[in-house]
Amino acid sequence: MSFEKPPSMDDFAEVIPESPKEITPQQKRVRLLLAGFGIIILLLGLLNLWTSDLTAPLRGTGTVQGVAVDALGQPLLGDIFIEGTRLATKTNADGSFSLSNVPVGRQLVVVADGVSGREFPAIIQPGQVTNLGTVQLKSTETP
Repeated sequence: MSFEKPPSMDDFAEVIPESPKEITPQQKRVRLLLAGFGIIILLLGLLNLWTSDLTAPLRGTGTVQGVAVDALGQPLLGDIFIEGTRLATKTNADGSFSLSNVPVGRQLVVVADGVSGREFPAIIQPGQVTNLGTVQLKSTETP
């Protein structure tokens, strides 16, 4: 039985990569700049995710309520909805409305009568009721 001589590192010298070259100051600046941009993009993405409807349960919800009246001050039978969501309700016979599970933050409450609508801004606080008071749906003259 004969054993061959095992290979040495010198036998593989051609295929072993050279030690890495030193990074120049310009390469360091470029790498830092790219890392900074990456962090900014990550933070913007997280901010966008936080303000999306996906995280609304984490941020909380509130309730918006009020009384809708027509141009003459009479109770309005109409629809109430939150712009950009699927949340909607109808007014009661006296024009009152209440809409729960509204995502916190700035929201546009839309009051509509089937022909026209009007937006009312509201800031919804978590776990609180935002009362819009009396909101009046005025129609504009047709040009």
